[in-house]
Amino acid sequence: MAGFQQIDQLKGLKLNWIVRLGAKLAAIALSSLSLQAFGQAFPSKPISVIVPFGAGSGTDVACRLFTKAASDELKGPIVIENRAGAAGTVAAVSVARSTPDGYTLLCLGGGSLSKTFRREMPVDLLTDLVPIIQLSKGSMSLIVKADLPVKNLQDFIALVHRNPGKFNYAWIASTQMMPMEVLKDRAKIDIIGVPYKALSNVIQAFESGDVIALVSNETGLESLFAQHKVRFLTYLDSQRSPYMPEVPTSTEAGIPDVKGPFTQGIWAPAKTPSDVVARLNAGFNRALSHPEIKDFAQRQKAILVGGEPKVQSESVRAEQAYWEQAAKLANFQPE
Repeated sequence: MAGFQQIDQLKGLKLNWIVRLGAKLAAIALSSLSLQAFGQAFPSKPISVIVPFGAGSGTDVACRLFTKAASDELKGPIVIENRAGAAGTVAAVSVARSTPDGYTLLCLGGGSLSKTFRREMPVDLLTDLVPIIQLSKGSMSLIVKADLPVKNLQDFIALVHRNPGKFNYAWIASTQMMPMEVLKDRAKIDIIGVPYKALSNVIQAFESGDVIALVSNETGLESLFAQHKVRFLTYLDSQRSPYMPEVPTSTEAGIPDVKGPFTQGIWAPAKTPSDVVARLNAGFNRALSHPEIKDFAQRQKAILVGGEPKVQSESVRAEQAYWEQAAKLANFQPE
């Protein structure tokens, strides 16, 4: 009898061990399913994308198009919020200080957010935020009033030389101001930079004759181009743009220091979970294949980029190095 009781006890112990093992395996399976469900659920609420310039600006127009396409790919709403101020710093700080959960993003290239442009920089783009994707890149152009009696950059310089302090140029972002300041230094011309908060104000300034020039691309200025009120004078790069091969470069004009590189990208707060970053990166990458995005890039004279998040940070690091060099060339002192 004692032998049978020991056998029964061993059977009972084995059964209990099997039950406990089964419970543990079930718990692990449920946990895995929960994690998968969490990943698949993102985004489970609207994503806010902060744009550091006013509605209607080139950055605003670009960000709205990119995020609309990304919203379709991520299967969740994306809401644009404009927070202009301090050349992008206000928006960058607000995103850097937000909860790192992927629901608050920044749409900005990032080259201008450095101590090159502001002595007191409360945010470091490359450490306080994490890149999601580089959307596009390219170079800006010198855009002038269509009726300005100049055919090329040297004509423009000669015109301003003959009228020192008489003409104004417009700028919104620091990266639009810097090329003109380098040009002023290299060509020894006196033209006054006037800052504006929104591109709509710049359009009014062109129409009223308050300004004669702007460093930018076509985005947001389509109405002026359509009415033949402005035109491209010089592409600020060493090689001509494949989108407008007829426009000469600043290098051809003999002033290679005058350049206007730009990037457009998406950032999230530092410490945003890597799986969330990966999901956002994948969604925006797929968005770049949308026909409306390709059409927009062609109008903007920009090259679509995409790829891994590090592409954006590496590009911005190089861009910031250029602006630092440009500031020295122009003897520019940050505020």
